[in-house]
Amino acid sequence: MEIRQRLVGSVVCLDLQGRLISVDDDNAFKDKVNSLLFQGHRTIFLNLEGVTHVDTLGLSALIAIRHAVISSGGSVTLLKLPTRVQSLLVVTRLVTVFDVCDSEDEALNTQSLEA
Repeated sequence: MEIRQRLVGSVVCLDLQGRLISVDDDNAFKDKVNSLLFQGHRTIFLNLEGVTHVDTLGLSALIAIRHAVISSGGSVTLLKLPTRVQSLLVVTRLVTVFDVCDSEDEALNTQSLEA
């Protein structure tokens, strides 16, 4: 899996590409988010548009990252879910746990309403 970081306003967006499935990817993903938290970033968007497959390790990573960010007083929003990933989150009922938006603009508007 490839992770690209960029700023959307004052929010860090991580664009994920590929398969969120292996232990190595899982650790790199968690390390990246922990590094962002250490740097003081508390609002993180995870753009899953380029994710082609998620397995139980991938779901576990998403849950662990959400927990770490919320424990730090922040928020995580999932963006642009591919149909397969969205279906998986619906079946596992994780769609009710995560904030999910179709676009960055929608997520930014949601953030500003909560502030």
